Amino acid sequence: MQSSQQSTHRLRRLFAIARRPSSLIAIGHSARDQLESMPLDELRLLREAAELALKQERARSAMRHWSYDVNRHIAIKAARDRIAAEIGTRAARPAVKAKKPRTSPRLAIGGLRPN
Repeated sequence: MQSSQQSTHRLRRLFAIARRPSSLIAIGHSARDQLESMPLDELRLLREAAELALKQERARSAMRHWSYDVNRHIAIKAARDRIAAEIGTRAARPAVKAKKPRTSPRLAIGGLRPN
C-alpha cells in the first residue's frame, strides 16, 4: 500500500510541475551548483515533467491555441536539455572506490622489495 501512495504522490507532483512550466524555466536558468545539489530522483522527476510540459506545449502549437508561446516552448526545451545533461554527467562519473588499507608486499624478504 505504501508504494501505491508514493507513486500517486509522485504522479501528482509530476503533473503539478508540468502544469506550471515557469518552475521548469526557473530551474533551467538556475546556477549549476543548485542542480548539482539536487538528488537524482528529483532530477528524473523534473525531466519527466519537462517532457510532459513540452508535449502540452506542442499540442497547443498544433491546435494554434491563443495561449501558445514559442518563447516558453524554447525555454522548456532548454530546461529539459540542462536537466538531462546533469543526469548524464552524474551517470558518467565513476563511483568513488574505497581505498584499500596498505599492506606489505608478499614478496618482501627482510625489508627488501623487488624492483
